[in-house]
Amino acid sequence: MATLKISDLSVGDWVQDKNGIYAKVIGMENWSNGYFLNIELHGVNVGVTPLNSAHPIPITAEILEKNGFDRLLECDLFYHSESGLEVAFEDGEWMHTINLHEYTIHTISGVHHIQHLLRLYGCDKEINL
Repeated sequence: MATLKISDLSVGDWVQDKNGIYAKVIGMENWSNGYFLNIELHGVNVGVTPLNSAHPIPITAEILEKNGFDRLLECDLFYHSESGLEVAFEDGEWMHTINLHEYTIHTISGVHHIQHLLRLYGCDKEINL
């Protein structure tokens, strides 16, 4: 399982443990022996866990569709009409393209990336898993 860096996370992001149990980050702390995450399970604050025990939740078409993304043209391109965000699955990876003056493609690997992009696009949508 991939590991996360503290710079990868924000309060409100979803992560999972090694057993695939989803938790929401509600705080981050820098202790003398490393970073710890305050987490919430099923709406209950369950305390702290070491950063290295948190892993990204893989993006799936099902998660995208459950959260308001529409599949376009029977391919692996998904569009979120509320935010205008597009993500695509190509060559085994999820991608997001930004068109400022030229196209820049960013690989995204976890639900937390979708959360960050939605915020960047001005959408306060709460992700449902």
